[in-house]
Amino acid sequence: MVPINTLLRTQKSDDQILKPVIPGVNLPKKDLGYYLVTIFISALVHEFGHAVAAVRESVRINGFGMFVFVIYPGAFVDMHSETLFAVSAWKQLKIFCAGVWHNLVVVLIGALMLYSLPTTLRPFYTLNENLVIVSHTENSVVSGESGLIPGDIVTQINDCKVSSILSWRNCLTLALDSDTMMSYAVPQSVMDVQSHPTSLTEKDCVCGDTDNHICFQRNPLAVSPPNSKENLICLKAREVIIYSPCKELSPSTVCVAPYIGHLNNKTRLLVLYRTKKPPVLFFGHPAELHLSVIIGEVVPRFSWIPLFLPYTLENLFKYFISLSGALALLNIVPCYALDGQYIAKAVTDIVFKNFTADQREIILTLSVLCGTLLLVVNVALAMYNLLL
Repeated sequence: MVPINTLLRTQKSDDQILKPVIPGVNLPKKDLGYYLVTIFISALVHEFGHAVAAVRESVRINGFGMFVFVIYPGAFVDMHSETLFAVSAWKQLKIFCAGVWHNLVVVLIGALMLYSLPTTLRPFYTLNENLVIVSHTENSVVSGESGLIPGDIVTQINDCKVSSILSWRNCLTLALDSDTMMSYAVPQSVMDVQSHPTSLTEKDCVCGDTDNHICFQRNPLAVSPPNSKENLICLKAREVIIYSPCKELSPSTVCVAPYIGHLNNKTRLLVLYRTKKPPVLFFGHPAELHLSVIIGEVVPRFSWIPLFLPYTLENLFKYFISLSGALALLNIVPCYALDGQYIAKAVTDIVFKNFTADQREIILTLSVLCGTLLLVVNVALAMYNLLL
């Protein structure tokens, strides 16, 4: 069910636990809405947890509010300092940890919702039965009226059946690994009325009507060199694909295949068959096609049900899990100006209650310094990796 937009591409492993999120750098622009909504709600729940715990422990609340730092939304709760530090260390610990616990509850709810999403959607969507185009990526090469459209169900690529994300990838990989281009048995009568390329160089093969015609090679398996105008012919690709493969040649047909001698040797003519729509033709590298679309296996059962809803919910739950979990982890680290500093103080007062105040202060200072240094180094390394 997870949309996939990578093919034949290895991703560098990332061992960072926390890393900065910068829109347009490591946060896709299309995901900015998810980020802002989830970080705002997670921050709101975090501060609400502090407020509830404080009220339960009879600590006075001066105020509660929200803010925006540059583009990052947040929230805060202002507790009365005298009444806060007048309660026991154990009660302080519960108040300071309340935000973290509330974020962990959000993570748990998000994980449960994500896990149960297929079951919830099943009455309204078919799952893992068809391959559907969810959306285009930025600078997609197959967008437009004659290209793939969100909601299109792709059933076949050339002669390879498609019914899932895995079969989609397998079909593209099969086309990429094939030593020969898909060839077609075209009637000689069709060939007789076609024209030869208007120009032919080592880098280019040009047909007169470049919008509808491409160069095809006669007898692509022949041993003789094909790079001459006599062996090349301009044909309408959409008309050629209706004919049978060259395996079924007859005396009245000629085997032709798209000519790629002037192009990247991984260029392929791909015919994408769709349900209740004419096929889409793609002439290029199969990986380029794959990187142009986001695909999925969740298809609405009824026309009035939105296609994007399952993927929107999936992304939203994933962002809640990631960002709320990150907020909890960030605030549990004993770091200056974060909840961890006050959690460390309460823990130090509880665990080392028999130590003197000066000894507890030394332990607290060392732990907070170590936590702050750890966080700063982690963020610095993440920023360094982003700038590479």
